[in-house]
Amino acid sequence: MANRDANFDVSPRIITILGAELIHDKKIAIAELVKNAYDADASLVKITIGNDEIIIEDDGHGMNADIIENYWLKPGSSSKRNNTERTPKFKRLPLGEKGVGRLGVHRLGHNIQVISKTKQDKEVFFSLDWLQFEDKDHLSDIPPIRIEERYNPSEFKNGHTGTKLTIQSLKERFAEQDIATLNSDLLKLLSPFEGDKESAFRIELYTQDGLFSDKEELELTSVLEQAFFYYDISFKGEDITSFTYCCISPNKNMHPSRTINLSDEEVGQNIKIISDKYIENLEKEDRYQVNLGQIRFQGYIFETKLSRLFKNRLEKQTTEYLKENGGIRVYRDGIRVYNYGEGGKDNDILNLDRKRAKKLGDNIGYNQVLAAIELNYQSSSSLIEKTNREGFIHNKSFLYLQQKLDLCMDIVMHYRKLDKSEMSLLEGKTYDKGDIDSRINEITKQVDKLEIPDKEKTKLNNQLKNLSIESKQTKDIFLTAANTGLNLTFIVHELEKIINHLEQCIKEKNLTKVERVFAHLQNTVNAYKETIKLSKEKSISLSAIVKQSIFNSQYRFESHKITITNLNNELRINAKKGLIIGMICNLFDNSIYWLGHYKIKHKKIFIKTYSELDQNVILVADNGKGFNISFEAALGPFISGRLDDSSMGIGLHLASQVMEAHKGSITHGNWQEDQLPEEFANGAIIKLIFPKGESK
Repeated sequence: MANRDANFDVSPRIITILGAELIHDKKIAIAELVKNAYDADASLVKITIGNDEIIIEDDGHGMNADIIENYWLKPGSSSKRNNTERTPKFKRLPLGEKGVGRLGVHRLGHNIQVISKTKQDKEVFFSLDWLQFEDKDHLSDIPPIRIEERYNPSEFKNGHTGTKLTIQSLKERFAEQDIATLNSDLLKLLSPFEGDKESAFRIELYTQDGLFSDKEELELTSVLEQAFFYYDISFKGEDITSFTYCCISPNKNMHPSRTINLSDEEVGQNIKIISDKYIENLEKEDRYQVNLGQIRFQGYIFETKLSRLFKNRLEKQTTEYLKENGGIRVYRDGIRVYNYGEGGKDNDILNLDRKRAKKLGDNIGYNQVLAAIELNYQSSSSLIEKTNREGFIHNKSFLYLQQKLDLCMDIVMHYRKLDKSEMSLLEGKTYDKGDIDSRINEITKQVDKLEIPDKEKTKLNNQLKNLSIESKQTKDIFLTAANTGLNLTFIVHELEKIINHLEQCIKEKNLTKVERVFAHLQNTVNAYKETIKLSKEKSISLSAIVKQSIFNSQYRFESHKITITNLNNELRINAKKGLIIGMICNLFDNSIYWLGHYKIKHKKIFIKTYSELDQNVILVADNGKGFNISFEAALGPFISGRLDDSSMGIGLHLASQVMEAHKGSITHGNWQEDQLPEEFANGAIIKLIFPKGESK
């Protein structure tokens, strides 16, 4: 058999295939061409949409015949590859380096004409018909493309430079709605961060009627005015270099607005706590090898429930805007990195919806936030964009970026949760409790209609039946204790939230998650039954209760080097001893945590029992820095000022329920009125107030 030499050849159709695969829609195609104008040091790019043509022209540095021949006409080659030199006018680093962005032209239309001029060279012109690539077998079959050099420029006169690209025989026409969508996309292409006015990059969209009306920008302004929370965070390496969080109250008479930043000592401490948690999950070498430079993370958060509470319901167009535009976008050197922030879980850089599903109430969904991340291109070069322009490759740098952004969002969510708890106090008892029993019956009917194995269906029905019985028992406990002033709102509200989650899991036929939700529901019901259910009361000594509580916590006091002062009088109350001891131990636990959190040098806890009027009081105080939220908010369910996972935020709420069940109360004390040493002036002071009990 004779040997032969062969050359590698490519069908011209590879150009059309690449164009369709790498640039899959009109929006990204135009975005790539706009990026080319940015890389050309342009200050303005004009896009004109006609009946059957698109014109994209810029005032950049232009191209000469050599650049067109050696780079533009060679997809995959780029004059910008590995180019770390900044542009002469605006000092930009080139964004395009893969040499495939020009395939966006093919994605838009069959015929193109290019006119371009540099400062030193003649104006050049060439045209291209993409259809001829469809029916040829070899690239050598394509006729040569003539590049015409013009001594007398037709487009760029009087020293002007730039590029004008005309695309004709469009593959898809632009309807009126398409143009409005394109305008919206172009506005989102540029970073919302205020940059150097001198280096501003503008995009203008024209139709046959002239400059397209910029209604979207006006709408955005009105949308942002309805946000409840705002944050602006910058970080570099391991350090958060600036931090601002704002709670924006729509009615300052109902609830004040507030702003916190790094000048607040507590903010710095909270940042360190969360940072330490994330650092533990990062490999040591990753923390020091990855350097993404200065990163800015800015956003607005919207709250539907709070809007109703303030009688400031989100306008319908705002809700629609958030549905279409909500999410977190990413920008490098002021230009957007697609497809982050386009909606949907695949374009959600922080997986917000997945986190929200895991911890309802504590996290936000992507349609609740309008946010942007600003990266410096040179510093973040290890973040590599996918060739198809759909986000970053998930390398070590990307995972590091995600963790740092998660850290920032956790801090914001902490303060948001505290502010939401304060605002929710305004709601009072207006919550519509609904009917738990009827909801369970509805879910039972849904289960009967599910196409799942009979064994699983029977199991679900039995669990629902038991849940109904448990719910009734729990409700009866609260109802029989109605004369003690127990509040039914919380328990019914919490059961309804969990049942909503259960219903969703059943609809999704996610039996594994159903099991977990049932377990969580059962634990919640049991916890409240055991905590609130009153056995026969008996007369007990406050002194004995306090001594037993101290004994139970003695090891922890010694371990944390906490000095205890105990001043007791021989007083008695009618109560269930175990409940009261558990409540006091929980107060001790809170003090131990916060004394350590604030790094108090000489940690102290002060306990005393005394009588005032017709009441007996147990007072527990520490020499820390007090509550970081109002005492009233701290009594709410699942509200915790802690940043770690050491508390469910339910201890003080249960304490308030126990005190009400004993016809008593829990209040916040005052060091002067309660005659405490001055070193406890700024600490947490809690008073458990009981009716006087019978003598022994």
